[in-house]
Amino acid sequence: SWKHNDTQLQVLISAFRDQLCGKTLFNLFTKAEHPDRLKVSIVQQNAVDDVDCVTKFCTLLKDQTRCERWKPNVRTYNMASDEAKGPVHA
Repeated sequence: SWKHNDTQLQVLISAFRDQLCGKTLFNLFTKAEHPDRLKVSIVQQNAVDDVDCVTKFCTLLKDQTRCERWKPNVRTYNMASDEAKGPVHA
């Protein structure tokens, strides 16, 4: 139940060449009352020169300790954008 202190929140993100994905993660973790309870799964569909979502997230944090603490809560599946069939197939 959401009233319990140990309830986890699962967030699913499908990101097609999304340059704001890192900012989304940043906002999720920095604005959450209990960020350690967040579990995020990302299907990231990028081109070679696109910024990685988790890399951008850690850059925005400007705090390696928090980055390393929250990074295990983010699971990413990467695929090439030219192989993507849209977010519905992710």
